[in-house]
Amino acid sequence: MPYLKKDAPPDVLEILRQAEAQADECWQALEIVGSPSNVAVWALLTGGIGVVEREQAARGSNTPHFDAMLGNLSRLLAVAIRPNRRRKDRSR
Repeated sequence: MPYLKKDAPPDVLEILRQAEAQADECWQALEIVGSPSNVAVWALLTGGIGVVEREQAARGSNTPHFDAMLGNLSRLLAVAIRPNRRRKDRSR
């Protein structure tokens, strides 16, 4: 049954807390996290270019799959780069 967080029973809130804690920890094992901000962003962007090139070679660039991949990749990269940009801003 769907709940608003403020109305959810304690057991649902605990499961949600555990899921959020696990999601917060999952990125910490990535090697890129310890890299300087500019290196991490460069690695993410060049990896994104590889994804684009593979999809274009597999299906062409004028397809719904390619368009969907570009949209998904742009959102993913924006989310992945944001923490690196914040970290750089704090270090100034």
